[in-house]
Amino acid sequence: FGVSGIIAAASTDGILIASKEHAHRIKERLALAPQIPMYEEKRWGSCRVLSYGKDASGVETMIKQVRLAAGKSTSYHVHHRRQELLTVATGSAEVILEEQRYRLNAGDVLKIPAGAKHGIKAITPLELVEVLLGSDLAQEDITRIALDW
Repeated sequence: FGVSGIIAAASTDGILIASKEHAHRIKERLALAPQIPMYEEKRWGSCRVLSYGKDASGVETMIKQVRLAAGKSTSYHVHHRRQELLTVATGSAEVILEEQRYRLNAGDVLKIPAGAKHGIKAITPLELVEVLLGSDLAQEDITRIALDW
């Protein structure tokens, strides 16, 4: 309240506040930041980035909250530059990992190595915590093998 001469923009990706005098530097500053969508809606549900970081050796870590609607599934796909650690928070799922099918329930954890073909199908409404470890997490590192499985 009572602050003049500022520009404020808010979205699911964050809040940006700048003085009007420095507004011309917004594009310059955004070019330095990783271009990671913080929230996405997908054909199967939604995902929200909770945390992102990069260590001194260049290894990136991203933590996501992932929700799948009952009966919906991700594609059968592979990531080449990252591994995934999935923890089922609520619900149950069928997972296909390298042609093998598994059932996961609340509290179960699954490690998916880089280069492993996989997909997730929600049996009930499903919420996962997904930890991604690798490089170039801001880039789309996915090769889809089959949309439905």
